[in-house]
Amino acid sequence: MRYAHCLPRRRDAFTLIELLVVMVLILVIAALGLGYIVFGQDNQHSVNGAQAITGALLNAKQRARRDGLPTGVRIIFTSGTDVKGNPFNFGTQLQLIQEPGSYNAGTWKTGTGTNTTTDSLGFTNVDFLGGAAYAGEIDESTVQAGDYFVAGGTTTPHRINLVIDATHLRLDSAASPAPGGPGSSYNIYRAPRRLPSEDVIQMPSNIVIDNSPVPGGNPPTYCQNIPTRTLTDGKTSSQVSEIVFAPSGAVTGQGTGADKVYLWLRDSSLKLRPVAGSPAPGAPLILSVQIRTGLIGVYPVAPWVVGSSTSDPYAYVKDPRSSGL
Repeated sequence: MRYAHCLPRRRDAFTLIELLVVMVLILVIAALGLGYIVFGQDNQHSVNGAQAITGALLNAKQRARRDGLPTGVRIIFTSGTDVKGNPFNFGTQLQLIQEPGSYNAGTWKTGTGTNTTTDSLGFTNVDFLGGAAYAGEIDESTVQAGDYFVAGGTTTPHRINLVIDATHLRLDSAASPAPGGPGSSYNIYRAPRRLPSEDVIQMPSNIVIDNSPVPGGNPPTYCQNIPTRTLTDGKTSSQVSEIVFAPSGAVTGQGTGADKVYLWLRDSSLKLRPVAGSPAPGAPLILSVQIRTGLIGVYPVAPWVVGSSTSDPYAYVKDPRSSGL
């Protein structure tokens, strides 16, 4: 007796349901992969910016030790308002600066008073211009406003308010001459100048040092404890932020009383305006420079809501375990 065996019918294609399931899985995997790639690129942009600033700071620190002169980096900030009228203050360029040695050519005339508004201090056998286009031109004049005059035989510094011409200065307080003689020795201690032989360092595209006001005001600005000073001459005036290293490696200059400098780096193309009550935008990183040692570090922003008073975005930087101290 023979039995007929029914063989299963071979299926020639996938069913519609199976195809839909496979397509959904492919889309999910692609979306996850794309999100990972984009996130990695965002962070990589911030990392590139941190590397550019770190390289400039390390170069300045090494040159200070090599030359025996305070050397540093000047951050060029651009301020304005966005399309919604919100203020911003972005740093996109860096300049290498160095403090020249003191100037003490010739002598200064005794018997002339000094007053911030009327009198001038005269000198003989000097040239305060040094090829500048006009007296006191920022970064170009041999002597400029913001330098300090110290009369021979004294230790009291007098800030120079104005370079009147090649042989005359105006101080912020009356200077007393050293005893004896119709003329007197002196020293002018000069503030850091831009090094003309060095090109401006441009930050990577869309990466900024963000020193804008923080929505909600906590902290007041994203960057913290940056040493600042005012550059001025007879025609222009501006406030600059500078990180200057002494030959010992420590950070020197005005405004260095804090423990660390915090520079906030982010990608401005991701979101121009941070919103109070939301996470910090732009894949931000914090670059820190210790004032006492000059140690440079880069850290992620700690979990933080913009403007919040209950969390600290600099917590990782302040933690001695994460900073290696």
